[in-house]
Amino acid sequence: MTDALTRYSNIRLAYFWFAGEMFALALMLLLFTVWMKSVYPALGAVLCGALGFFWLMPGLKTSQKVRRLKEEAKTNEYEAPSMRKKALKMIAVAALPVFLALIAYGAQNSDGLQNGLQSYSVQRMVQSRGDNHWNASYSKLSGYRKRRITLNEGTYTFTIEVTTKSGDLGLSITGQDGTEYYKGSKLPASTFQVQVDIPAKEKITLRVDAKGHSGGFKIKWE
Repeated sequence: MTDALTRYSNIRLAYFWFAGEMFALALMLLLFTVWMKSVYPALGAVLCGALGFFWLMPGLKTSQKVRRLKEEAKTNEYEAPSMRKKALKMIAVAALPVFLALIAYGAQNSDGLQNGLQSYSVQRMVQSRGDNHWNASYSKLSGYRKRRITLNEGTYTFTIEVTTKSGDLGLSITGQDGTEYYKGSKLPASTFQVQVDIPAKEKITLRVDAKGHSGGFKIKWE
């Protein structure tokens, strides 16, 4: 009896440990979802939440086995948990991945931010940022967003692609001393290039201004 109790206790601990790891990772990915405004960490959060759920279920069953063995060790009798308790546990466990999915959905479908670099509200945004590109697509964007990049001396070609279903989108490229290399407003759906001559290494600010804009933009520099 003691050996079986020890074995099942260790198995229960392993199940709960793996479930806790998955839920912790899901929470971290949710924070990345809010920070990056990207759908990919949100999908990862839902996946990790589901994996945590699948580890948690056998852990709960094993926990019942451990309790039964403890009771049997004390009294040689065991009273099964009530159906009400079982139902409440099942509901709580099933609600976890749903709760994570709702948080991720909410972060993607209705979000906003205000700080020195940006002030905007957005719905359903998917964004990609790299060393030489900045892409975003969304259902609706209002306000302005900025990105600061550091460029060395030289001539750079900015390839800009604008997709517009409705609303207006503007774009500007500005140097750290206020030099305006490019500025356009109410840009039509198109792809065009802008040549920018950088006299010395400096920080460049890319800014997009949107008024109920539905669509997206792609900016690449090389």
